[in-house]
Amino acid sequence: MFLAFLLQDFLYYWFHRASHNIRWLWASHIAHHSSRLMNFSTAFRQSLTYPISGMWLFWTPMILIGFPPAIVLAIVALNTAANKH
Repeated sequence: MFLAFLLQDFLYYWFHRASHNIRWLWASHIAHHSSRLMNFSTAFRQSLTYPISGMWLFWTPMILIGFPPAIVLAIVALNTAANKH
């Protein structure tokens, strides 16, 4: 399970970095940066358009190497709640 958390965090890093550099992803990610002040509620903002913009593609490798989709979704949710940047 530790490996799953580690891999998910690595993939999240690349998703977040891509979200700042690829306009299609930025269109969804900008909700996270829509406040003049960065605080917990601003950091916790997540766009409803992430599924359309392709956020899920970044976690597909975990499923392809054998992690069950339910585990991947649970780890993504836990990481989103616990590690706001």
